[in-house]
Amino acid sequence: MSTLTAKPPIRRIAQAAAKRTASWTDWLERAWFASIAVYAFALPVWFFKPTGIAIGQWKSVLVVDALFAVSVLLGAVWAVASRELRLKPAVFLDAAFLLLAVIVPVLFSPEPRAGMPDLFRFGYSAALYVMVAHSRINHERLRLIAWLWVGAALIITGRSFLAMAVYETTGMRSPLLSFQGGQAYQQGNLAVRIQGTFANPNTFAPFLNTALVFALTLVQEYKGRRLARTAAIASAAVVFIGGLLTSSRGTAGLILTLGLVLWAWSASSRWRALIRVPSAAAMILAVAAVMVTSIWWIYPVHTARGADGRTHLQINTDRAPYYLFHAGALRMARAHPLTGVGPGRFEGQFKNYVSWEEVLPSFRWFADDEAGVRGRYAAGSDPHSTWFGWLARGGIAGMVLLLLFVGRAATRIASARDAVSWIALAGLAGVAFAGIYVEILHMRFIWLMLGVAMAWVTRDTTARALGGEA
Repeated sequence: MSTLTAKPPIRRIAQAAAKRTASWTDWLERAWFASIAVYAFALPVWFFKPTGIAIGQWKSVLVVDALFAVSVLLGAVWAVASRELRLKPAVFLDAAFLLLAVIVPVLFSPEPRAGMPDLFRFGYSAALYVMVAHSRINHERLRLIAWLWVGAALIITGRSFLAMAVYETTGMRSPLLSFQGGQAYQQGNLAVRIQGTFANPNTFAPFLNTALVFALTLVQEYKGRRLARTAAIASAAVVFIGGLLTSSRGTAGLILTLGLVLWAWSASSRWRALIRVPSAAAMILAVAAVMVTSIWWIYPVHTARGADGRTHLQINTDRAPYYLFHAGALRMARAHPLTGVGPGRFEGQFKNYVSWEEVLPSFRWFADDEAGVRGRYAAGSDPHSTWFGWLARGGIAGMVLLLLFVGRAATRIASARDAVSWIALAGLAGVAFAGIYVEILHMRFIWLMLGVAMAWVTRDTTARALGGEA
Protein backbone atom coordinates (compact mmCIF):
# COMPACT_ATOMS: atom_id res chain seq x y z
CA MET A 1 0.00 0.00 0.00
CA SER A 2 2.79 2.40 0.88
CA THR A 3 4.31 1.88 -2.55
CA LEU A 4 1.01 2.53 -4.27
CA THR A 5 0.30 5.71 -2.30
CA ALA A 6 3.84 7.04 -2.95
CA LYS A 7 3.53 7.02 -6.74
CA PRO A 8 1.01 9.82 -7.27
CA PRO A 9 3.04 12.49 -5.38
CA ILE A 10 6.20 11.51 -7.28
CA ARG A 11 4.35 11.74 -10.56
CA ARG A 12 2.90 15.12 -9.61
CA ILE A 13 6.35 16.41 -8.66
CA ALA A 14 7.81 15.11 -11.92
CA GLN A 15 5.00 16.63 -13.96
CA ALA A 16 5.34 19.97 -12.16
CA ALA A 17 9.10 19.96 -12.79
CA ALA A 18 8.52 19.14 -16.44
CA LYS A 19 6.02 22.00 -16.74
CA ARG A 20 8.44 24.44 -15.12
CA THR A 21 11.21 23.32 -17.50
CA ALA A 22 8.87 23.58 -20.50
CA SER A 23 7.76 27.03 -19.39
CA TRP A 24 11.36 28.21 -18.95
CA THR A 25 12.50 26.86 -22.31
CA ASP A 26 9.38 28.31 -23.95
CA TRP A 27 10.26 31.76 -22.67
CA LEU A 28 13.85 31.22 -23.79
CA GLU A 29 12.67 30.37 -27.30
CA ARG A 30 10.50 33.50 -27.33
CA ALA A 31 13.48 35.58 -26.23
CA TRP A 32 15.50 34.07 -29.07
CA PHE A 33 12.90 35.01 -31.67
CA ALA A 34 12.55 38.47 -30.09
CA SER A 35 16.32 38.95 -30.49
CA ILE A 36 16.01 38.09 -34.19
CA ALA A 37 13.19 40.62 -34.55
CA VAL A 38 15.23 43.31 -32.75
CA TYR A 39 18.18 42.54 -35.02
CA ALA A 40 15.93 42.94 -38.08
CA PHE A 41 14.88 46.41 -36.87
CA ALA A 42 18.32 47.52 -35.69
CA LEU A 43 20.24 46.37 -38.76
CA PRO A 44 19.11 49.20 -41.07
CA VAL A 45 18.64 51.82 -38.32
CA TRP A 46 22.15 51.29 -36.88
CA PHE A 47 23.79 50.03 -40.04
CA PHE A 48 27.22 51.55 -39.28
CA LYS A 49 26.94 52.27 -35.54
CA PRO A 50 30.17 51.02 -33.89
CA THR A 51 30.68 49.55 -30.43
CA GLY A 52 34.27 50.74 -30.24
CA ILE A 53 35.55 47.15 -30.27
CA ALA A 54 37.74 45.84 -33.10
CA ILE A 55 38.84 42.36 -34.17
CA GLY A 56 42.48 42.76 -35.13
CA GLN A 57 43.00 45.63 -37.55
CA TRP A 58 40.41 44.74 -40.16
CA LYS A 59 37.01 44.38 -38.45
CA SER A 60 35.20 46.99 -36.37
CA VAL A 61 32.49 45.35 -34.28
CA LEU A 62 29.17 47.12 -34.84
CA VAL A 63 26.16 47.27 -32.56
CA VAL A 64 24.27 44.90 -34.87
CA ASP A 65 27.18 42.44 -34.68
CA ALA A 66 26.80 42.38 -30.90
CA LEU A 67 23.04 41.85 -31.25
CA PHE A 68 23.71 38.99 -33.66
CA ALA A 69 26.09 37.37 -31.16
CA VAL A 70 23.42 37.61 -28.43
CA SER A 71 20.87 36.04 -30.77
CA VAL A 72 23.19 33.15 -31.61
CA LEU A 73 23.88 32.58 -27.92
CA LEU A 74 20.17 32.56 -27.02
CA GLY A 75 19.42 30.13 -29.84
CA ALA A 76 22.23 27.81 -28.78
CA VAL A 77 21.16 27.83 -25.11
CA TRP A 78 17.53 27.13 -26.06
CA ALA A 79 18.54 24.29 -28.40
CA VAL A 80 20.62 22.61 -25.69
CA ALA A 81 18.19 23.24 -22.82
CA SER A 82 14.99 22.20 -24.57
CA ARG A 83 16.30 19.63 -27.02
CA GLU A 84 13.34 20.57 -29.23
CA LEU A 85 15.29 22.09 -32.11
CA ARG A 86 14.69 20.11 -35.28
CA LEU A 87 17.65 20.49 -37.57
CA LYS A 88 16.97 21.18 -41.26
CA PRO A 89 19.65 19.35 -43.27
CA ALA A 90 18.73 21.16 -46.51
CA VAL A 91 19.47 24.52 -44.88
CA PHE A 92 22.89 23.31 -43.71
CA LEU A 93 23.61 22.05 -47.21
CA ASP A 94 22.69 25.49 -48.57
CA ALA A 95 25.20 27.04 -46.17
CA ALA A 96 27.84 24.50 -47.19
CA PHE A 97 27.52 25.49 -50.87
CA LEU A 98 27.72 29.16 -49.89
CA LEU A 99 30.89 28.64 -47.85
CA LEU A 100 32.52 26.43 -50.48
CA ALA A 101 31.91 29.20 -53.03
CA VAL A 102 34.53 31.29 -51.22
CA ILE A 103 36.69 28.56 -49.63
CA VAL A 104 37.61 26.89 -52.94
CA PRO A 105 38.78 30.14 -54.64
CA VAL A 106 40.69 31.17 -51.50
CA LEU A 107 42.54 27.83 -51.39
CA PHE A 108 43.65 28.21 -55.01
CA SER A 109 44.35 31.94 -54.83
CA PRO A 110 47.92 33.28 -55.29
CA GLU A 111 47.22 35.42 -52.20
CA PRO A 112 44.97 33.45 -49.83
CA ARG A 113 45.27 36.10 -47.10
CA ALA A 114 43.63 38.65 -49.39
CA GLY A 115 40.47 36.54 -49.31
CA MET A 116 40.12 36.46 -45.50
CA PRO A 117 37.62 39.38 -45.35
CA ASP A 118 35.42 37.66 -47.94
CA LEU A 119 35.71 34.40 -46.01
CA PHE A 120 34.54 36.18 -42.85
CA ARG A 121 31.62 37.85 -44.69
CA PHE A 122 30.46 34.56 -46.21
CA GLY A 123 30.73 32.85 -42.82
CA TYR A 124 28.68 35.58 -41.17
CA SER A 125 26.04 35.37 -43.94
CA ALA A 126 25.84 31.57 -43.73
CA ALA A 127 25.48 31.65 -39.92
CA LEU A 128 22.76 34.30 -40.12
CA TYR A 129 20.86 32.36 -42.76
CA VAL A 130 21.06 29.04 -40.86
CA MET A 131 20.06 30.58 -37.53
CA VAL A 132 17.02 32.49 -38.82
CA ALA A 133 15.89 29.58 -41.03
CA HIS A 134 15.69 27.42 -37.88
CA SER A 135 13.52 29.89 -35.99
CA ARG A 136 9.89 29.02 -35.28
CA ILE A 137 7.56 31.21 -37.29
CA ASN A 138 3.81 31.44 -37.71
CA HIS A 139 1.47 34.10 -39.13
CA GLU A 140 1.61 36.19 -35.97
CA ARG A 141 5.40 36.16 -35.85
CA LEU A 142 5.64 36.80 -39.58
CA ARG A 143 3.50 39.92 -39.18
CA LEU A 144 5.60 41.06 -36.21
CA ILE A 145 8.92 40.83 -38.00
CA ALA A 146 7.37 42.33 -41.15
CA TRP A 147 6.10 45.40 -39.29
CA LEU A 148 9.46 45.89 -37.58
CA TRP A 149 11.25 45.59 -40.92
CA VAL A 150 8.85 47.92 -42.72
CA GLY A 151 8.78 50.28 -39.74
CA ALA A 152 12.57 50.68 -39.87
CA ALA A 153 12.36 51.34 -43.61
CA LEU A 154 9.63 53.97 -43.11
CA ILE A 155 11.64 55.74 -40.41
CA ILE A 156 14.77 55.89 -42.54
CA THR A 157 12.92 56.78 -45.75
CA GLY A 158 10.81 59.43 -44.04
CA ARG A 159 13.89 61.07 -42.55
CA SER A 160 15.55 60.97 -45.97
CA PHE A 161 12.51 62.63 -47.59
CA LEU A 162 12.68 65.37 -44.95
CA ALA A 163 16.43 65.80 -45.49
CA MET A 164 15.84 66.14 -49.23
CA ALA A 165 13.14 68.78 -48.67
CA VAL A 166 15.36 70.73 -46.27
CA TYR A 167 18.25 70.63 -48.74
CA GLU A 168 16.08 71.83 -51.61
CA THR A 169 14.74 74.76 -49.58
CA THR A 170 17.73 75.78 -47.44
CA GLY A 171 20.75 74.07 -49.00
CA MET A 172 21.56 72.29 -45.72
CA ARG A 173 23.27 68.96 -46.36
CA SER A 174 22.54 65.70 -44.56
CA PRO A 175 24.36 62.34 -44.28
CA LEU A 176 21.07 60.75 -45.35
CA LEU A 177 21.67 62.16 -48.84
CA SER A 178 24.32 61.38 -51.43
CA PHE A 179 25.99 64.36 -53.10
CA GLN A 180 27.99 63.79 -56.26
CA GLY A 181 29.84 66.32 -58.36
CA GLY A 182 31.12 65.91 -61.87
CA GLN A 183 29.64 66.10 -65.31
CA ALA A 184 28.17 62.60 -65.34
CA TYR A 185 26.07 63.03 -62.23
CA GLN A 186 24.84 66.46 -63.25
CA GLN A 187 23.83 65.21 -66.70
CA GLY A 188 21.87 62.30 -65.28
CA ASN A 189 20.19 64.30 -62.48
CA LEU A 190 22.09 62.16 -59.97
CA ALA A 191 23.83 64.97 -58.08
CA VAL A 192 21.54 64.47 -55.05
CA ARG A 193 20.07 61.09 -54.10
CA ILE A 194 18.72 59.60 -50.90
CA GLN A 195 20.89 56.95 -49.25
CA GLY A 196 19.43 56.68 -45.76
CA THR A 197 21.71 55.22 -43.11
CA PHE A 198 23.57 53.10 -45.67
CA ALA A 199 26.10 55.70 -46.93
CA ASN A 200 25.38 54.64 -50.51
CA PRO A 201 22.18 54.75 -52.60
CA ASN A 202 23.19 51.47 -54.26
CA THR A 203 23.00 49.73 -50.87
CA PHE A 204 19.84 51.52 -49.77
CA ALA A 205 17.92 50.41 -52.88
CA PRO A 206 18.31 46.62 -52.24
CA PHE A 207 17.33 47.16 -48.60
CA LEU A 208 14.16 48.93 -49.73
CA ASN A 209 13.58 45.96 -52.05
CA THR A 210 13.50 43.65 -49.02
CA ALA A 211 11.27 46.13 -47.17
CA LEU A 212 8.90 46.10 -50.16
CA VAL A 213 8.75 42.30 -49.85
CA PHE A 214 7.58 42.55 -46.24
CA ALA A 215 5.17 45.40 -46.97
CA LEU A 216 3.56 43.30 -49.71
CA THR A 217 3.51 40.35 -47.32
CA LEU A 218 1.50 42.46 -44.88
CA VAL A 219 -0.90 43.41 -47.67
CA GLN A 220 -1.43 39.69 -48.25
CA GLU A 221 -1.71 38.88 -44.54
CA TYR A 222 -4.37 41.53 -43.89
CA LYS A 223 -6.70 40.58 -46.73
CA GLY A 224 -9.79 40.71 -44.54
CA ARG A 225 -8.85 43.76 -42.43
CA ARG A 226 -9.36 47.02 -44.31
CA LEU A 227 -7.51 49.43 -42.00
CA ALA A 228 -4.42 47.26 -41.54
CA ARG A 229 -4.38 46.43 -45.26
CA THR A 230 -4.58 50.13 -46.18
CA ALA A 231 -1.67 50.87 -43.84
CA ALA A 232 0.35 48.09 -45.48
CA ILE A 233 -0.43 49.38 -48.99
CA ALA A 234 0.58 52.92 -47.96
CA SER A 235 3.81 51.57 -46.47
CA ALA A 236 4.60 49.71 -49.70
CA ALA A 237 4.01 52.92 -51.68
CA VAL A 238 6.37 54.96 -49.47
CA VAL A 239 9.07 52.29 -49.70
CA PHE A 240 8.71 52.09 -53.48
CA ILE A 241 8.92 55.88 -53.91
CA GLY A 242 11.98 55.88 -51.67
CA GLY A 243 13.55 53.29 -53.93
CA LEU A 244 12.94 55.49 -56.97
CA LEU A 245 14.60 58.47 -55.25
CA THR A 246 17.80 56.50 -54.72
CA SER A 247 18.24 56.83 -58.52
CA SER A 248 20.08 53.52 -58.35
CA ARG A 249 20.13 50.78 -60.93
CA GLY A 250 18.86 48.62 -58.08
CA THR A 251 15.50 50.35 -58.57
CA ALA A 252 14.91 47.90 -61.41
CA GLY A 253 14.92 45.16 -58.77
CA LEU A 254 12.07 46.88 -56.88
CA ILE A 255 10.09 47.23 -60.11
CA LEU A 256 10.73 43.58 -60.92
CA THR A 257 9.60 42.46 -57.46
CA LEU A 258 6.45 44.59 -57.50
CA GLY A 259 5.64 43.58 -61.08
CA LEU A 260 5.92 39.86 -60.32
CA VAL A 261 3.69 40.17 -57.26
CA LEU A 262 1.05 42.20 -59.12
CA TRP A 263 1.21 39.70 -61.97
CA ALA A 264 0.42 36.87 -59.54
CA TRP A 265 -2.31 38.82 -57.74
CA SER A 266 -3.98 39.73 -61.03
CA ALA A 267 -4.92 36.07 -61.55
CA SER A 268 -7.71 36.41 -58.99
CA SER A 269 -8.75 39.92 -60.00
CA ARG A 270 -11.48 41.00 -62.37
CA TRP A 271 -9.10 43.74 -63.52
CA ARG A 272 -6.61 41.11 -64.65
CA ALA A 273 -5.77 42.64 -68.04
CA LEU A 274 -5.46 46.16 -66.63
CA ILE A 275 -3.00 44.95 -63.98
CA ARG A 276 -0.94 42.52 -66.01
CA VAL A 277 -0.24 44.72 -69.03
CA PRO A 278 1.28 47.69 -67.12
CA SER A 279 3.11 45.31 -64.75
CA ALA A 280 4.76 43.47 -67.62
CA ALA A 281 5.52 46.72 -69.47
CA ALA A 282 7.13 48.29 -66.37
CA MET A 283 9.30 45.21 -65.76
CA ILE A 284 10.48 45.05 -69.38
CA LEU A 285 11.21 48.78 -69.59
CA ALA A 286 13.06 48.83 -66.24
CA VAL A 287 15.28 45.90 -67.18
CA ALA A 288 15.94 47.34 -70.66
CA ALA A 289 16.77 50.79 -69.28
CA VAL A 290 19.27 49.37 -66.79
CA MET A 291 20.92 47.24 -69.48
CA VAL A 292 21.23 50.15 -71.91
CA THR A 293 22.58 52.63 -69.36
CA SER A 294 25.19 50.08 -68.30
CA ILE A 295 26.90 50.57 -71.64
CA TRP A 296 26.51 54.35 -71.94
CA TRP A 297 26.65 56.93 -69.18
CA ILE A 298 23.96 58.08 -68.20
CA TYR A 299 21.61 58.13 -71.17
CA PRO A 300 22.69 57.04 -74.66
CA VAL A 301 20.50 59.75 -76.17
CA HIS A 302 19.91 63.10 -74.49
CA THR A 303 19.23 66.73 -75.29
CA ALA A 304 21.76 69.53 -74.88
CA ARG A 305 21.60 73.28 -75.46
CA GLY A 306 24.17 74.48 -78.00
CA ALA A 307 26.04 77.80 -78.21
CA ASP A 308 23.37 79.09 -80.59
CA GLY A 309 20.77 78.65 -77.87
CA ARG A 310 19.00 75.86 -79.70
CA THR A 311 18.35 72.40 -78.24
CA HIS A 312 20.12 69.54 -79.99
CA LEU A 313 19.80 65.79 -79.74
CA GLN A 314 23.13 64.17 -78.82
CA ILE A 315 24.28 60.57 -78.68
CA ASN A 316 26.60 59.65 -75.82
CA THR A 317 29.24 57.36 -77.35
CA ASP A 318 31.45 57.10 -74.25
CA ARG A 319 31.35 53.76 -72.51
CA ALA A 320 30.16 53.76 -68.93
CA PRO A 321 32.32 52.62 -65.99
CA TYR A 322 29.95 49.68 -65.47
CA TYR A 323 30.77 48.46 -68.96
CA LEU A 324 34.49 48.59 -68.16
CA PHE A 325 34.12 46.99 -64.72
CA HIS A 326 32.15 44.11 -66.18
CA ALA A 327 34.44 43.78 -69.21
CA GLY A 328 37.42 43.63 -66.85
CA ALA A 329 35.70 40.93 -64.79
CA LEU A 330 34.98 38.81 -67.84
CA ARG A 331 38.59 39.16 -69.01
CA MET A 332 39.84 38.01 -65.61
CA ALA A 333 37.48 35.04 -65.72
CA ARG A 334 38.69 34.13 -69.21
CA ALA A 335 42.33 34.31 -68.08
CA HIS A 336 41.65 32.28 -64.89
CA PRO A 337 38.56 30.24 -65.75
CA LEU A 338 38.55 27.55 -63.07
CA THR A 339 39.05 29.37 -59.75
CA GLY A 340 39.41 33.02 -60.80
CA VAL A 341 41.99 35.60 -59.77
CA GLY A 342 41.17 35.01 -56.11
CA PRO A 343 38.89 36.77 -53.57
CA GLY A 344 40.15 40.19 -52.51
CA ARG A 345 42.31 40.64 -55.62
CA PHE A 346 39.94 42.25 -58.15
CA GLU A 347 40.83 45.84 -57.33
CA GLY A 348 44.57 45.24 -57.66
CA GLN A 349 44.17 43.30 -60.90
CA PHE A 350 41.78 45.72 -62.62
CA LYS A 351 44.41 47.80 -64.39
CA ASN A 352 46.01 44.64 -65.79
CA TYR A 353 42.85 43.84 -67.73
CA VAL A 354 41.44 47.27 -68.64
CA SER A 355 43.73 49.67 -70.50
CA TRP A 356 44.26 53.37 -69.87
CA GLU A 357 42.95 54.16 -73.34
CA GLU A 358 39.66 52.45 -72.50
CA VAL A 359 39.33 54.15 -69.13
CA LEU A 360 40.09 57.75 -70.08
CA PRO A 361 36.92 58.59 -72.11
CA SER A 362 34.64 57.19 -69.40
CA PHE A 363 36.45 58.03 -66.16
CA ARG A 364 36.95 61.66 -67.20
CA TRP A 365 33.26 62.20 -66.45
CA PHE A 366 34.04 61.58 -62.76
CA ALA A 367 37.16 63.73 -62.36
CA ASP A 368 38.01 67.37 -63.01
CA ASP A 369 41.32 66.62 -64.71
CA GLU A 370 43.45 63.81 -66.09
CA ALA A 371 45.33 63.49 -62.80
CA GLY A 372 42.09 62.58 -61.09
CA VAL A 373 41.37 59.94 -63.72
CA ARG A 374 44.86 58.47 -63.26
CA GLY A 375 44.29 58.31 -59.51
CA ARG A 376 41.06 56.36 -59.94
CA TYR A 377 42.69 54.05 -62.45
CA ALA A 378 45.73 53.35 -60.25
CA ALA A 379 43.57 52.63 -57.20
CA GLY A 380 41.58 50.05 -59.15
CA SER A 381 37.90 49.39 -58.63
CA ASP A 382 35.55 46.77 -57.33
CA PRO A 383 33.47 45.02 -60.04
CA HIS A 384 30.18 46.75 -59.09
CA SER A 385 28.50 43.40 -59.66
CA THR A 386 27.92 40.24 -57.66
CA TRP A 387 27.72 37.91 -60.62
CA PHE A 388 30.44 39.32 -62.88
CA GLY A 389 32.62 40.04 -59.86
CA TRP A 390 32.38 36.57 -58.39
CA LEU A 391 33.00 34.96 -61.75
CA ALA A 392 36.27 36.93 -61.84
CA ARG A 393 37.20 36.22 -58.22
CA GLY A 394 36.08 32.60 -57.95
CA GLY A 395 35.97 31.38 -61.54
CA ILE A 396 33.60 28.69 -62.72
CA ALA A 397 33.99 26.70 -59.48
CA GLY A 398 32.99 29.60 -57.25
CA MET A 399 30.13 30.67 -59.51
CA VAL A 400 28.67 27.16 -59.82
CA LEU A 401 28.70 26.72 -56.04
CA LEU A 402 27.08 30.12 -55.54
CA LEU A 403 24.39 29.41 -58.14
CA LEU A 404 23.73 26.03 -56.53
CA PHE A 405 22.87 27.85 -53.31
CA VAL A 406 20.61 30.35 -55.08
CA GLY A 407 18.93 27.64 -57.16
CA ARG A 408 18.29 25.39 -54.14
CA ALA A 409 16.84 28.26 -52.08
CA ALA A 410 14.65 29.52 -54.93
CA THR A 411 13.36 26.00 -55.70
CA ARG A 412 12.42 25.35 -52.10
CA ILE A 413 10.63 28.70 -51.74
CA ALA A 414 8.78 28.15 -55.03
CA SER A 415 7.71 24.64 -53.98
CA ALA A 416 5.70 26.05 -51.05
CA ARG A 417 3.10 27.39 -53.52
CA ASP A 418 1.48 29.94 -51.22
CA ALA A 419 1.08 33.70 -51.56
CA VAL A 420 3.71 34.65 -48.97
CA SER A 421 6.28 32.33 -50.54
CA TRP A 422 5.61 33.82 -53.99
CA ILE A 423 6.27 37.32 -52.61
CA ALA A 424 9.54 36.08 -51.10
CA LEU A 425 10.49 34.50 -54.44
CA ALA A 426 9.72 37.78 -56.23
CA GLY A 427 11.94 39.56 -53.71
CA LEU A 428 14.75 37.10 -54.35
CA ALA A 429 14.39 37.75 -58.09
CA GLY A 430 14.55 41.50 -57.49
CA VAL A 431 17.70 41.49 -55.36
CA ALA A 432 19.34 38.92 -57.64
CA PHE A 433 18.77 41.26 -60.58
CA ALA A 434 20.21 44.15 -58.55
CA GLY A 435 23.23 41.91 -58.03
CA ILE A 436 24.20 42.53 -61.65
CA TYR A 437 25.19 46.07 -60.60
CA VAL A 438 25.67 45.85 -56.83
CA GLU A 439 27.64 43.56 -54.53
CA ILE A 440 24.83 41.92 -52.54
CA LEU A 441 26.62 38.98 -50.91
CA HIS A 442 27.75 41.06 -47.92
CA MET A 443 24.34 42.69 -47.38
CA ARG A 444 23.11 41.01 -44.21
CA PHE A 445 19.51 42.14 -44.62
CA ILE A 446 19.26 39.98 -47.75
CA TRP A 447 20.40 36.91 -45.83
CA LEU A 448 18.01 37.81 -43.04
CA MET A 449 15.15 38.02 -45.57
CA LEU A 450 16.12 34.65 -47.05
CA GLY A 451 16.33 33.13 -43.57
CA VAL A 452 12.81 34.33 -42.74
CA ALA A 453 11.54 33.00 -46.07
CA MET A 454 13.15 29.62 -45.44
CA ALA A 455 11.76 29.47 -41.89
CA TRP A 456 8.32 30.15 -43.37
CA VAL A 457 8.41 27.51 -46.11
CA THR A 458 9.71 24.88 -43.66
CA ARG A 459 7.40 25.92 -40.81
CA ASP A 460 5.53 22.58 -40.84
CA THR A 461 8.44 21.10 -38.85
CA THR A 462 7.70 23.49 -35.96
CA ALA A 463 3.93 23.96 -36.28
CA ARG A 464 3.08 21.56 -33.47
CA ALA A 465 5.37 23.30 -31.02
CA LEU A 466 3.71 26.65 -31.76
CA GLY A 467 0.24 25.24 -31.40
CA GLY A 468 -1.83 24.64 -34.47
CA GLU A 469 -1.15 26.01 -37.93
CA ALA A 470 2.06 28.02 -38.05
